[in-house]
Amino acid sequence: MGEDQCQSISVDERVDCLQMHQDPCESAGCCWGPVERPSGANPPWCFYKDRKMLNCTLGADPKRPFSDAELDQVMKLFELNLDVQGTGQVVASPDHNTGPGGDYYFAWARDGALSMNAYLQTKPFPQSDEKMEKWIQSLEKAQHESDPNGINVLVEPKFLIPEGTPFTGAWCRPQNDAPGLRAITAMSYAAKKPSVNERVWSLVKQNLDWVVANYSSSTCDLWEEVRSEDFFWNRYSMRKALLMGSDFAKTVGKDQGRAHQYQQAAQAVTQMLSQHVINDYVIESNNRQKDTAVIEAFNVGDMEDGLFAPLSKEAVTTLAGLSQLYCRSFAINQQAAQSGVPGVLFGRYEGDSYDGGNPWVLLTASAATLLYRQALQATKMPPTGEVAQILGNLLGRTPSAQNLLGAGDAVMLLMKKYLVNGMHMNEQIDRNTGKMTSAQDLTWNYANVSLAESALINPWKFPVTLLGPRKSQHREEPAANLLRPRREAPCSGNKCAIDGEAMFPNGLPSVDPNRPLQSQRRLQEAMGSAKGAVSAAAVVGLKELRPGEVPKAALSRRSSPLEAQRETKSGAVSFKKLESDFGRKAASMLAAAVDPRKDLVRQQRSRFESAAELEHSAKRMRRLNELEQMDAAQEQMEELKKMKVRAYRCKTCYTTFDSERQRLRCQEEGHVVVQVEATKTRWECASCKFSEEVLDRQLPGCCRRCRGETWKQVPLRKLRRSAPMEKDMLLPRGEELPFLNSIPEMAGRRGWQKEAVDDYEGL
Repeated sequence: MGEDQCQSISVDERVDCLQMHQDPCESAGCCWGPVERPSGANPPWCFYKDRKMLNCTLGADPKRPFSDAELDQVMKLFELNLDVQGTGQVVASPDHNTGPGGDYYFAWARDGALSMNAYLQTKPFPQSDEKMEKWIQSLEKAQHESDPNGINVLVEPKFLIPEGTPFTGAWCRPQNDAPGLRAITAMSYAAKKPSVNERVWSLVKQNLDWVVANYSSSTCDLWEEVRSEDFFWNRYSMRKALLMGSDFAKTVGKDQGRAHQYQQAAQAVTQMLSQHVINDYVIESNNRQKDTAVIEAFNVGDMEDGLFAPLSKEAVTTLAGLSQLYCRSFAINQQAAQSGVPGVLFGRYEGDSYDGGNPWVLLTASAATLLYRQALQATKMPPTGEVAQILGNLLGRTPSAQNLLGAGDAVMLLMKKYLVNGMHMNEQIDRNTGKMTSAQDLTWNYANVSLAESALINPWKFPVTLLGPRKSQHREEPAANLLRPRREAPCSGNKCAIDGEAMFPNGLPSVDPNRPLQSQRRLQEAMGSAKGAVSAAAVVGLKELRPGEVPKAALSRRSSPLEAQRETKSGAVSFKKLESDFGRKAASMLAAAVDPRKDLVRQQRSRFESAAELEHSAKRMRRLNELEQMDAAQEQMEELKKMKVRAYRCKTCYTTFDSERQRLRCQEEGHVVVQVEATKTRWECASCKFSEEVLDRQLPGCCRRCRGETWKQVPLRKLRRSAPMEKDMLLPRGEELPFLNSIPEMAGRRGWQKEAVDDYEGL
C-alpha cells in the first residue's frame, strides 16, 4: 500500500521530507526516489507519502494593491537612486554589502536604461525632464570613454560612480543588451522633447550601428551567469530598438541608408526569434530554458505589432508554465495556496541558487504587468480557444478582462504582504520565511513596481475606462460595479441631465454656497433682465450696493417709468435675487455691468504655460511623425502586389475565400472547409479600370461591370487619386476657342463649347 502511495505522487508533486539518505528517509515513513534533471532543479529524492504540492491560483476580484500615498513613497525612493551625486548616473542599489553579490553601488548600463525608461513613463513630463537630461549627459560622457578591458565601451556591464569610467574588475563581459535598451529610452525621451533630437540621434546611431554589426555575437545573459549567442531577452529588445531606430533615422536623422540597415537587421532578428518557441513555450536560451527574463522581455520589447502580444499563445503558455514552476518551488507560495490566498511570487529561473534562489520583487511586478496588459487586450478581443483554456486553468475562472485585472492585483498584493519596512524593497524575498533579503532599495524594483501600477492609467497608452475602477484598500465596492458599462444620462429634448454617480463614483463634490449648480442656468436669465449687465461672476474692488437697491445702470435703457414699473412687477431681477443666486460680491459686479471674467484672478497666466506649450509641441511632433509613418507605409503598400493571408478553402465548391460569412454558409450546407494560406493579389479590368482582389489567382471569367475579359495585375492598395487642380480644369478662352471649335468633331469629342456671352464686349 505504501509503495502504491509513493508511485501515485508525480515528480512535480513531491513535498520534501528533509532526509538526505535512503535509510533515514524510509525510517521517517517517507518515500525514496532518486531523480535528476538536466536543468539542475532537482526534485526531492525523499518525499512524503501523504502530501502533494498544491496548485496556486490567480483567481481574484480586482483590488488596488497600493494607495496613492504608497505610490508616492515608491516614487520618492525611486528618485533617490537617480542622478546620484549629480552625475546623471543610476545606481543599481545604494547597498555596499549585499552578501554574495558584494557591492551594488555601481551604474549598471542595463539597469540604468530600463529604470530611466520606467521613470519617463511613470513620472509626468516635464517633471521628469531634469533627470532625463542629466542621464543623457552621462551617456554622452561614458560612450566616449576609452575602454580598459579590451572591449567596446558600449557593452561594458557597469561603471564607477561618480567617475563614470568602466569597472575594471573581473566580470561577465560583454553584455550586448545595453546598446539597444539605451537607444529605446533615448528615443522615447526625444519623442517627448523634440529639442534634443540631434543629440539623441548622435547617441542612437552609435549604439544601433553596433547592434547591426554584432547582434549575433556571444554575450552574457541578463543575470550575468551564462553565455550564449542567442538569448531571447537580447533578441526581442534589440528588435524593438532597431524598428524604432529605423523610423527615427527617417524622421529625425534623415538618413535613409541607416534606416534601411536597421530595418533589415530587425527582420533578421525577427526570424531568429522563432527558434525560441518550443511547444508554444518561449525559452530564454538552450542553456537556460525556464527563465522569467522572457516575461520581462514581453513587456520591454513589445512593439504592438502582434509578435508575442500579451494574449498570444506563446506569452500565455510561458506565463502559465513559469507560474506553476514557482508555485511549487517556493514554500511561501505553497503557504499562500494552502491558506487560499491567490497570487504567485516569481523567481529568476529554474534551479536558481544565487543567495538562496528566492523570489524577486522586480520579476513578480513584471509578471503582474503582463497580466494587466492581458486584461487591457481582453477588453478589445477576449481570449478564445486554447488561450482561453490555458488562462482559465491559471485563474480558476473565466479569463475575462476583469479576472485578468484581479490576477495582476493578486500577484502584487502577495508581494506587498512582505513589505514590512514601509515601501523599501530588497532585491529578493526569502523563499521560506518571506523576509526581505539581498540588495536593499534595488532601483529596478521601484522601476517595475511603478510600471505595473501605471500600466492601467497611462493616458497616452492604456484606456483605463475600459476596465473600470478597482476596489480601494480603504473602501470596498461590490464586484458587480467593476467593469460596468458607463450609464447613459437621461435626456429630454436637446438637453441631457448629468449622471453624477457615473461621473463621481466616490461621491458628488460639495457645492460652493456662493455658486450653486443652478446658478449656471439662471445666470443668462439674470443678464437678460438687467438689460445692461454682462454674463459671469465677480471682480474685486467695486463698491457694493445697499440691500434691495436696483442700480440705475440696470434701468437706464428702459423706455419709460411705466415700463420700468411694469417690468418690476412682472419679475425683473433685484439685487436681493442676484445675491441669493450668486453671492453678495458677484451680485455687486453683475449689477455694476462689469464683466467678471476680466477679474485679476481670471487674467492670471499659469506658471506652467511654457511647459504646456512644450507638451503641445511634443504632441504635434508625435502626430506629424505618425502621419509621416502612415505615408511611408502607404507608399510601400502601393508598391506591394501580393501577400500571404489566411483564407478558407471549400473542398466541395473548389473555391478559396477569406469571408467568414461564406465559410459559415458552406459549413451549414455540409461542405468541408479547411483553413489555408493563400496569396492575395489585385487585378484590374483593362477596359473600365474596375479592380477586384483575388486569392490564388482565381480570376473571374469576366468583369462584373463591363463584361470585359482582359485583366492586368495592379498593386494591392489602390493608388491615391487626388482632386484635380484648378488649373487643370480651366477651359481655353479668347482666340483659342474659335480655333478649337473649327476643328471637325473636336468640340464633341473634347467637350469644348462656344461662349454664349463675351465678358469683354463693349470695353
